[in-house]
Amino acid sequence: MLMRNFGQVITKERIMEKVWSYNSETNIANIDLYIHYLRKKLNSSNIKTVRGVGYFLQEDTCI
Repeated sequence: MLMRNFGQVITKERIMEKVWSYNSETNIANIDLYIHYLRKKLNSSNIKTVRGVGYFLQEDTCI
């Protein structure tokens, strides 16, 4: 989702709906945990947080 919507903020609610669906009993706080896992696995700081809203993927600024 982050790659397909590069540079655009994706809300936690939208991630929840697309990944688990609203019918799931998964807690929305799990999104934070999975974003943490994703950052660690990719060794990337390009996934940025918009506090209280969601996440977006930013271009790598290292040259």
